Amino acid sequence: MTAQNPEQLRLNVSIISDGHMEGNNFSRFQNHSRAFLDMSRAETPVDALVMVGDNTMNGMEIEYMLLYGLMNRYLTVDNVLIAPGNHELCKENEYEKYYRRFMDYNRACFGYDHEHAYFSQEINGYQLIVMATEQDSKVEAYHSQEQLDWLANELAEAAAARKPAFVFNHNPLEGKFEHKWPAGNVGPQGEQLDQILKNCGTQVFYFSGHLHMGIYENGNGLATEGNVTYINVPGFGEACNYGDLVDAGMGWQMEVYDTQVVLRLRNFSTSEWVEGYEYTYPLTVA
Repeated sequence: MTAQNPEQLRLNVSIISDGHMEGNNFSRFQNHSRAFLDMSRAETPVDALVMVGDNTMNGMEIEYMLLYGLMNRYLTVDNVLIAPGNHELCKENEYEKYYRRFMDYNRACFGYDHEHAYFSQEINGYQLIVMATEQDSKVEAYHSQEQLDWLANELAEAAAARKPAFVFNHNPLEGKFEHKWPAGNVGPQGEQLDQILKNCGTQVFYFSGHLHMGIYENGNGLATEGNVTYINVPGFGEACNYGDLVDAGMGWQMEVYDTQVVLRLRNFSTSEWVEGYEYTYPLTVA
């Protein structure tokens, strides 16, 4: 895996979502292992892996052990940022139990020291912002006012530094993509969240998963409104047929340069670029 312009590259990030690791699914063991090897063996080093939620099927101990064990064995990327999804936290009306489990594994395996499941990390001078639902809202997400205020402050820091910001949230914002599943957007806070993104004073790339949209035609999983680009991340663990392609093992490779952001769709499990799915976004904040 090689970047387009390695010498000018500022940030190189692998992004996957909806891996749905479960204890009896051998194909997902294989796909994750191969993907982690692909990222680790990249000719242009990968600065970070971001997992955008529903990384496990049921938030079970064995699923975390399998997934994090595979990362421990095959992944050598320095920065791993993990967002939770509804399959991690919105289970059996026991949010606190599953939240503690999610946090405990991230602290034990990756040394997370932040107080909440939502957090930000600066990598190579860029803000990578991870959001998280704060209660069991089933297939939707709930973001407290505290989290929304925190997000606004993080975006303000990126704007002050004249850098784009990258936001990762399991749930999409309503009305951005045409898809077959009408449920599962950010809940009642969605409109406020969208306004925070649009009024933050810098260019924002908002990545979400959850929809299992698969491979879509005509860039339907991508939308731009003003300063915000909304990006759907295909379901890494789900082989959903859309046309002639399946999306199992697929995700985005994001290359950030001084004047542009390039998104390239890759099947990490087969170590192949997906032809015809490459998008370039000029940066207006540089």
